[in-house]
Amino acid sequence: MEFQGVQFSAFVESNIPFIEMLVNVGFQDGDGNLGNIRPDTAHNLFMHVFDVLPDTVVYMQTIIGADTLDWIRSFNVPDLGPGPVSGTLNIRFLSDFPLLQERSQDGIVQFKVYIYDRAQVRSNELITPNININVSL
Repeated sequence: MEFQGVQFSAFVESNIPFIEMLVNVGFQDGDGNLGNIRPDTAHNLFMHVFDVLPDTVVYMQTIIGADTLDWIRSFNVPDLGPGPVSGTLNIRFLSDFPLLQERSQDGIVQFKVYIYDRAQVRSNELITPNININVSL
């Protein structure tokens, strides 16, 4: 997998800043077993979100009740056809980036992306470059 780019647009709804992200990731699979055949199958593409701070990079986390959860998004990539396949995955999602919202300032994030094929073989991990997020609209 290789990082090809990111686009985002920001907006505010009910005083909460939201960001619609589109992360583009290149891929290739030699045996053509990438993607789920049935749409109700478990998710196979995962994206972890990291908060880039001045001295360190940390998982973004969300507190739900007594639990602290790493901020992970998962997606279902459909079957991409028989034989060797390659192309670009366009990963689109909506986020409120909780830590950025709590700090009420712009921030920098990184994504770690990987995918499993139907044989449960995990791809390489792709770490994106730093992505500047502007939450002050």
